[in-house]
Amino acid sequence: MLTCVIPASIFLLLEVSFDSTPLNVGTDEEDKIIGRKGDKVTVFADQVAKDNVMGQDVFEVIHDETKQVLLVTIEDIEEA
Repeated sequence: MLTCVIPASIFLLLEVSFDSTPLNVGTDEEDKIIGRKGDKVTVFADQVAKDNVMGQDVFEVIHDETKQVLLVTIEDIEEA
């Protein structure tokens, strides 16, 4: 099984759609939405997925503004 790795970098949160409804991305461990489209998040060291939810690898990133840990997928972020 291949494990996805995200590199240490600064990323932007993207808008994600599910059933044609735009969603804000970036949730904390209690599933509270913290991140919004366009917010900067940071990965300080190369990171493997923390978990896998419904076939999607989930990673921890740091929200630059709030300094909280967010859980995102590769599809939720792009390099800034």
